[in-house]
Amino acid sequence: MASSPPISDIVAEQLTSVSPSPSSKTGATPSSQAKGKKRPASPANSSGSVLVSASSSKKKRFSFSANMIPPPPQPPQACRLFVYTRLNRNVPVLQVYFDEEQDLKKDYLLSRQSMKALLQLIHREKDHGWAIHLEILIFVYWLAHGLSFRVVARAFDVPASTTHRVVHNIAKQLMENLGKVISLPKPEELESVGQGFGELARNAAFDKAVGAIDCCHMRVKPAGGRCHVDYINYRLSFSIRFQAICDATGKFLDVFVGYPGSVHNSRVLMSSPLYTEARYPPPGFFIVGNDEYPCLEEPLSLITPYKLPLQGRAQERFNLHLSRALSVTQKSFGMMKTRWRSTLFKALEVNPDFAPSVISACAFLHNVCLMNGDMVEPDPNLRDDVMGPLPPPDPVGPDGKRGDQMRDEMCAQVSASGHTVAVVDSAAEMRTVGALDPGPAVAEPVVKPLPFKDPNFVHSGIGGASAGKKNRTWKNLKQILAAERALPWQLSDPNYYSIDAPPSLKPAKKYSDISGLPASYTDPQTKLRFTSSEEFSYIRLLPTDVVTGYLALRKATCIVP
Repeated sequence: MASSPPISDIVAEQLTSVSPSPSSKTGATPSSQAKGKKRPASPANSSGSVLVSASSSKKKRFSFSANMIPPPPQPPQACRLFVYTRLNRNVPVLQVYFDEEQDLKKDYLLSRQSMKALLQLIHREKDHGWAIHLEILIFVYWLAHGLSFRVVARAFDVPASTTHRVVHNIAKQLMENLGKVISLPKPEELESVGQGFGELARNAAFDKAVGAIDCCHMRVKPAGGRCHVDYINYRLSFSIRFQAICDATGKFLDVFVGYPGSVHNSRVLMSSPLYTEARYPPPGFFIVGNDEYPCLEEPLSLITPYKLPLQGRAQERFNLHLSRALSVTQKSFGMMKTRWRSTLFKALEVNPDFAPSVISACAFLHNVCLMNGDMVEPDPNLRDDVMGPLPPPDPVGPDGKRGDQMRDEMCAQVSASGHTVAVVDSAAEMRTVGALDPGPAVAEPVVKPLPFKDPNFVHSGIGGASAGKKNRTWKNLKQILAAERALPWQLSDPNYYSIDAPPSLKPAKKYSDISGLPASYTDPQTKLRFTSSEEFSYIRLLPTDVVTGYLALRKATCIVP
């Protein structure tokens, strides 16, 4: 068997064939050329530089042929990329996803139907990197548990740098597709949206309401720079503002997020495209808001409640119906925060510049869940973002026009539509009968008066034991107001002052006057204690005489002053 030539000779032959010398064109080798013909001497050839250059190139050629041995073959770059992005299906969070029989809510807080809808909304073709469904799972898992990128990376068996990149990429994709899920109603949909608010407010005067606007705080990490004090809200924590318009079902129609926490609600509205560009609502319709907004007719129609002190029962009834329509905003915020509580009920562990994208993604997923029947009831034990006194709303901008006349017309329509109040259950839940029908009101039979003393209730706390009385129950303000509207009693009636049970058997400065839950906030205007922003809004809608009568009642009957 013949031996193969040395690899140095093969390399030399390849080098000669690829880079032939000028003499090789005639078929003569360099050695034979040197032996056969002597080059004529010239001044240039006699210079040392040319001679050294020629000799150095000759040495370089032989050095290359002797030492440059080709390296062993390496796998292609595509193979290494395939190994890097190979999916590990054995991790528990992925086993749950690939098993169609298992529920995803435990790990991802989304139903399987909502997850499929999300995949369809932001589906895109990829020819490299991780699959889109894996990126979505990583993002939703990170959002659901509020974990660090390193912990999420261990859960999915991927690098931590990949988790960081995936979270930012998916948030960017959701922002680009935000209009598919969060959008203003079409003209043909306005009537149905208005009917929803009419049913919610229980009065036909609100059939032209096509949205409820509100603003809440989202906690963030302290921003760097000189402007970080602008992010300090009234609770002395860092936050950004999240403004949203909801329909009667709690679906977000428009979101605007990113302003510092110290900015008032009305200023956030006047800085949003909704106000500056007069995008919504269309002529003939209006949106409703709380007393932190100004009542406007232009550039957008915004109806807000009457301020205290109220002028008569008509304004009180109008505020009552308006508060029912506004309740959907707090419900929407509560649903979104309850679902993503691990992320939203603490300071967002992201760069403040990235926080608006995360909050917008939460709003995106909130609408996706609602459209697929994936409901989450707000947790009443989770307190809202900011409690405390708020400044009055900013004055109307230079291009704005007050909407007091429109509000007065609606107030007259509410009064003319009938407001008969009837008791519907033992808890004295009140509702307006005939409010949806502009015709004559129909009065339901009134049940027996609500007792202030519950014989089945035995209080064994310190307050009851010290007074030496048993079988007493306390009545909070909401129950008393419900009874006052359901029964022909007045605040000056002796029944209010001769009741056996005081409004509260608990320390006066620790429990809410509205719900009886633990509360450490007091409204400086009415001196009533409250637990949540919903209770605060409820207090601000109360007539002055009701607040005064209740304070007198509390002072006269409270065990702990």
